[in-house]
Amino acid sequence: MGEKIEQHENYILYHIGTTPGLHGVGFLIKKCYSQYIQSFIGISERIAQLNINLPGYATVSIIQVYAPTELAPKEIKDNYYEDLDRTLADAHKAIILMGDFNGQIGKRLTNENNILGQFSTGKRNDNGQRLVHLAQAHNLGILNSLYKKNKNKKWTWISPDGNVKNEIDFILSNKPKFFKDITTINKFNFNTNHRMVRGAIYLNEIKKRRQYTKKGITPSQIPLTIPENLLTTLKDNLLNNNKSANIQEKYNIIEKALKEISGKLNTLKNKRDKIGDEARHLLETRKSLLRNKKQNRTQITQLSKQINEKIRTHRKQIRNRTIQFHIEKSGGIKKALKELRENTCWIPSIKSKTSNKKATKRPEIMEIATTFYRKLYDDPDYRNTQYPQEEDEEATLPILESEVRTAILSQKNYKAPGEDGITNEILKECLDYIISDITNIYNDILTKEAIPQQWTSSTIILLHKKGDRSEINNYRPISLISNLYKIFAKVILNRISSKLDENQPREQAGFRSDFSTMDHIHVVKQIIQKSNEYRKTYYLAFVDYRQIIAPENQMQKEINIRINKAWKRFWSLKEVMKNPHMPLKEKTTVFNSCILPSLTYGAQTWALTSKQSGALRVCQNKMERSILNLKLRDKVKLKNIRSKTKVMDVTYTVKKLKWNWVGHMIRNNKEKWTKDVTEWYSRNGKRKKGRQKTRWEDDIRKVAGTTWQREATNRDRWKSLGEAYAKRQTDNKVTDVEN
Repeated sequence: MGEKIEQHENYILYHIGTTPGLHGVGFLIKKCYSQYIQSFIGISERIAQLNINLPGYATVSIIQVYAPTELAPKEIKDNYYEDLDRTLADAHKAIILMGDFNGQIGKRLTNENNILGQFSTGKRNDNGQRLVHLAQAHNLGILNSLYKKNKNKKWTWISPDGNVKNEIDFILSNKPKFFKDITTINKFNFNTNHRMVRGAIYLNEIKKRRQYTKKGITPSQIPLTIPENLLTTLKDNLLNNNKSANIQEKYNIIEKALKEISGKLNTLKNKRDKIGDEARHLLETRKSLLRNKKQNRTQITQLSKQINEKIRTHRKQIRNRTIQFHIEKSGGIKKALKELRENTCWIPSIKSKTSNKKATKRPEIMEIATTFYRKLYDDPDYRNTQYPQEEDEEATLPILESEVRTAILSQKNYKAPGEDGITNEILKECLDYIISDITNIYNDILTKEAIPQQWTSSTIILLHKKGDRSEINNYRPISLISNLYKIFAKVILNRISSKLDENQPREQAGFRSDFSTMDHIHVVKQIIQKSNEYRKTYYLAFVDYRQIIAPENQMQKEINIRINKAWKRFWSLKEVMKNPHMPLKEKTTVFNSCILPSLTYGAQTWALTSKQSGALRVCQNKMERSILNLKLRDKVKLKNIRSKTKVMDVTYTVKKLKWNWVGHMIRNNKEKWTKDVTEWYSRNGKRKKGRQKTRWEDDIRKVAGTTWQREATNRDRWKSLGEAYAKRQTDNKVTDVEN
């Protein structure tokens, strides 16, 4: 529901609707015309507008409608026609209005020659009269009435009993010369009480010939095996690469050679069957019955229900098999959902930062996004200062083929390429043939300090994060650049990463090896814990961690947040967790790899009480019962449930995570705040009387003793103590779960 623009393999689908099962309008446009789309405008769930630059014409406004029925209240009809009247007034000069008007216009009357032809049908009713008045007000011709057709080819709607046939679907336009014919599509293998109305338009631009491929195949992102003849051609093409040519010429040659490989590769896989053999057989049966629809109406209705059920069942089976395959392969469903995704969504509208008005035109949306990110990434204080080369500066060593090879092989597969379309898979397959030329180009770039023109541009894709989709701030940009550029950057990064890391302050934990946000979370929590223990005043300014770090006396709040996050993740995976056709083994895998990490995130820094540990266990127990479709009233013991689900115990997981991380933190020789703050305590503070609050290290001391930090330096000793720590009983009512 709502408003959405979906880009499928062969078409663009726009739809808008708010009432489930009722109303809703949209457009289905061939992908070859996507470049001509100017804007989609959703007026209401009954009216939508498409502005498109049809080849050979100025911008045309195509308006799709679904009018209220004849028996609808007068107020609803009035509101609908008021909205439609405003839409027509704001549209472009060339207008095409079409849809289900739920009205009969009847025979042409006096003074209606400008809007009606002599071939209209039916008896005019209230909706038909309203349509005629609208057409007269905006000089729109009702084109169905201009073309002489057999009476059986005029009607567009038939009653459920088959006794009443009316013409209630129309195409109107103030440019009737655009059209060469209006007709209904009779032979349509679909069980509906409406017939499609087709308008044929004169197009000045000749449509490109359709490129046919083998039936049942489509491009796929799979690891490639390049034929020897293509590799030989690549080798011959690169022999012409003049070593004395400039960087741009060399790069153009290798890019062209790799593009030819990409274009000729037979990267084909079996197309996903969306219907299934059973449904396809039933469709053929229905097709034969539709030839005598009047006598076979009951059979067609029953058969249509069977077809819908068979298609749904088949699609579910395909989806389940795909998800199950990827769960067994990777432990998650991310790649499965990516493979099953059938469309990508366009941004329907964006608010302008200057006028705060929504822009729906594609060029305006592009301009708003481009301006926003240009300002975001612009540095007004940047100065292109040329620094003189120092006399004792070391000469830059040339890039070695081994460095380039390492960088290429470290690139991940299944990643989107830049504008050149050269994927990492192609580079890896052609590695032995291109390594010398690429290394030569990289060395030229390094010495001459110039890059190819192709590297100066990139494609930015916007991914919606949360909130209002019309706010540009709610999108996350991803920049697609050439993989050859990425490899060069990785070669340079590998050279300077150690030097950069040495000069980074220990406060910088992001994007560094052996550092993580867990370090900062632990530091802040230790400061809070020890300041509270010794009654010291402290001040904290939270920037990025306010959702993770709980303020004073709020450990329970953090546990509640993690439980809520885990349930949210559980229900987002209900297609797996609540699927009766999904094996329990796959559900267990998904729980351990996707849901349990959400429940235990940050567990390395927790200081849990028995109540808080119990809350985590209760959450897991509820999820396990939900997986097995059990209720508390079924009175099935937790021990029996666990023996079936075989999921990892949350208490054991929390302790194991904490113990392993503590050992890693103590043994790490890098300069970090984590170890310093753990060893620190306030020297001039005074603890309050009575029992102290649970400290982070209390449960560790119970197992490893007061010298736990010394014990942690011995990896083998710490590992043996860890098993005892993780299995330590914290609640006598809960049975220990072996790993």
